Amino acid sequence: MDTRHPATPPPPSVPDGLVAQLRYVVRYLFTHRPLETLRYFHSKDAPFVVQFAKYGFCGVVATLAHTAAAWWFSRHWYPAFAGAPDDVLKWNQIYANLWALPIGNVVAYATNVLWVFTGGRHNRWKEFGLFTLINVVSGVAGILAGPFLRNALQTGWWVAQVMLIVTSALVNFICRKFLVFRK
Repeated sequence: MDTRHPATPPPPSVPDGLVAQLRYVVRYLFTHRPLETLRYFHSKDAPFVVQFAKYGFCGVVATLAHTAAAWWFSRHWYPAFAGAPDDVLKWNQIYANLWALPIGNVVAYATNVLWVFTGGRHNRWKEFGLFTLINVVSGVAGILAGPFLRNALQTGWWVAQVMLIVTSALVNFICRKFLVFRK
């Protein structure tokens, strides 16, 4: 006797356009059982808007890993909290963050490979190298563009920082989707 569950039929084709995809996702949520919806959204065949949301979640996880590592390095290797001159604290914070960058990058790569993108365009080492290169270029561009945006747009630090995070996330996603991963 065959005890396998019958395969769920493939979802209808996903429409083009952001608004149409959002409507599709909402309709899918209300017309399918929760477990089926979870499986579909968890798959790498989910619509672009779901893929981008999962990418954003992976970015939050990687940011938390980076921040935790930077905090640890700031506590144990490069004291960056009260008790030292300001110039020493600033440099120690930079050093701690530099040491934390590879940790955040590895977490970002691992979560993106497991949950968001499909590999296969390149071998794993080249894929990881390109992933890291895009991360470094985006990070340096963001660091250099911050003061420019703040002065050019006459905004505060937080507004410029949020603009950089959003821009960096979009550029990273597009580059990784079309240059690094197969799908």
